[in-house]
Amino acid sequence: LNEPQKAFQLVREIKLPAGAERVAEYCRKQGNIPGAVEFLLLAKNEEEAFHLAERHDEMETFENGLEGKGTREQHMAIAKYYEQRAMLPNAAKQYALCEEYGMALKLYLRVGEKEIDNAIEVVGKARSDTLTHTLIDYLMGESDNVPKDPNYVYRLHKALGNFMQAANTALIIAKQEQEMGNYKAAHVLLFRTYQDLRAQKLAL
Repeated sequence: LNEPQKAFQLVREIKLPAGAERVAEYCRKQGNIPGAVEFLLLAKNEEEAFHLAERHDEMETFENGLEGKGTREQHMAIAKYYEQRAMLPNAAKQYALCEEYGMALKLYLRVGEKEIDNAIEVVGKARSDTLTHTLIDYLMGESDNVPKDPNYVYRLHKALGNFMQAANTALIIAKQEQEMGNYKAAHVLLFRTYQDLRAQKLAL
């Protein structure tokens, strides 16, 4: 390893476990923990890579190294790691990858309004009446007495494939926008709804 960067690139390209193991050991000795985690994964030494990432707070490197091909157990372990460190959006994303949609939604809603889009995506995948009602209650302000932007309800219906309900919600929102003098916003929303219905070949 006289030329480490060349060795790194070569191992990344050929993905030979024995070579990756050597490079991982070199990285560890150099104090390059992200590199060690990356090459341990390439060496198929996933358990050691996880424990190293956990000890040195390099879980994002481990997560990225899985390239979306991790096992359910791996994603659950990553989720618990993030949850213990109060990194709730990261934990929720991992729970969603395990199809633990209820847990993912719970954490997204604990974060609040900035994670609503992700909460909508989770409910759209889950297709669970219970989770749908939980999110609708949150959007209506049942939990905190703060009703959220009606556009979220529109997006939720779309995510669930309820295009006619989405259209009805869009009409209500557009009427409110017009009453406030926001004619352009109302027009954009109605046109977008028209395009959605057309794409789904539904009656206009």
